[in-house]
Amino acid sequence: MRHINKILQYTLAVGFLSVFSCQSLVDDLDEDPNNPDSAPAELTLAGAMVADALVHEGELARLAGMWSGYFTGSDRQYIGLWRYNSTATDFDSPWGNLYYGVVQQTRIIQEETQETNNQVLRGISQVIEAHAVGTAASLWGDVPYRQAANNEEFPNPEYDDQLQVFGDMQVLLDEAITNLESGNGTVSADSDIFFDGDDGNVVPATWVRVAYTLKARYYLQVGDYAAAYMAAQNGIDTAEGSVIMPHGASYLGNMNVYFSFLVFDRAGYLTANNAFGPQLLLDRQNSKTDESARFSYHFTGSIPERYDLNTGAAYASEASFPLITYEENLLTLAEAGARSQSFAVGLGHLNEFRAYMEAGGYIGAEEDDVTMEEYLEADFQSGGLENDGDVTQDQALLREILEERYLTFIGRLMGFTDMRRTMNETEVRVNVPANVGSQLPERFIYPQSEVNANTSTPPPVGVFEPTDVNQ
Repeated sequence: MRHINKILQYTLAVGFLSVFSCQSLVDDLDEDPNNPDSAPAELTLAGAMVADALVHEGELARLAGMWSGYFTGSDRQYIGLWRYNSTATDFDSPWGNLYYGVVQQTRIIQEETQETNNQVLRGISQVIEAHAVGTAASLWGDVPYRQAANNEEFPNPEYDDQLQVFGDMQVLLDEAITNLESGNGTVSADSDIFFDGDDGNVVPATWVRVAYTLKARYYLQVGDYAAAYMAAQNGIDTAEGSVIMPHGASYLGNMNVYFSFLVFDRAGYLTANNAFGPQLLLDRQNSKTDESARFSYHFTGSIPERYDLNTGAAYASEASFPLITYEENLLTLAEAGARSQSFAVGLGHLNEFRAYMEAGGYIGAEEDDVTMEEYLEADFQSGGLENDGDVTQDQALLREILEERYLTFIGRLMGFTDMRRTMNETEVRVNVPANVGSQLPERFIYPQSEVNANTSTPPPVGVFEPTDVNQ
């Protein structure tokens, strides 16, 4: 992992931008070189990347993890959050980080690159924006987009329909791909915290594949499986092409956000005691599969009521955090292929994923520590290894793929998204139990800061009300 100390610099850059980048200036006022009113577009990009990573790795991920059966709230307010008792103020900080830290800054980049014709830089910023806004639509439903980040013209930006936002993300990602493939402009590797690039510059083709993986993600979320499969075929095709947030050992600097929370900020608040996810890992054993290595990557403990998150592996201080990845793309190919192409296509991609994991996969295990042998068609037939006879062959395969996605996305927002997306598919979904009562959460609620500041904010909606795409 390269230049780990840069993350602290970029975190500071986000704070710098929050003070200066949107400030209106008095005409003809003498400029002080020690107090600039803007930052170079490449530095702004780095700040937007950090803000985007914090949206996906911070408070939202912990809450989604508790609501998805991965983690347990074990102390103080986290007990209430685990019981689905969230309040609007819980979402103030991540919402602001998403809209100001990401969307506002990527719009600044896009405006500047219109003048400089640096289409590569513009394209990367569009991918980052699509990652943040698509996530917002998934978690909240209707969200501001078309009028967002334009306070002078739209001080109270309207909320766009969730399905419209997902459609807009496809358009934005298509524009990003066009810009990235144009060959116009460069971005230095020092300004891209995710990829080194060649000869000191980022390789645009790497970001093109990231854009296609995001397109596939959003097609999957709206149920367009054929389009998802087509997009994923052009998506991330190596582990090295994954968008991963690097981390280091500096507290309040470049440290893994989970580690900071678990060890320094709120020790004891978040555990995995009696959680569904870790137990599923241990229970998911057969003659071709052994999940003990993946359990040890995420969790510690030998009895369910004493499971903890492993701060020496997945949640270590210097552990990088996955954002848009090769493993996601492989499993999108598997699910979308099984749903829109054929059983054989879906099984082929699932086995591709299993071969990747058996070689160590995203958990970085030694090859001898992981058992994920190739599945055969017979394994999914009635009475086979993955079918007790209660479902069809196609359903058995899809159930296995969805379970694999659930376990792969431990600690990531995608697990919460998949749980809600498949909730009505009772034959194949992962049967995550409710923490309390009988209902599972369907969304996050709008933040109090938005309710107070934006008169366009919709009336309050409870966490158990499905978003439009999941009706």
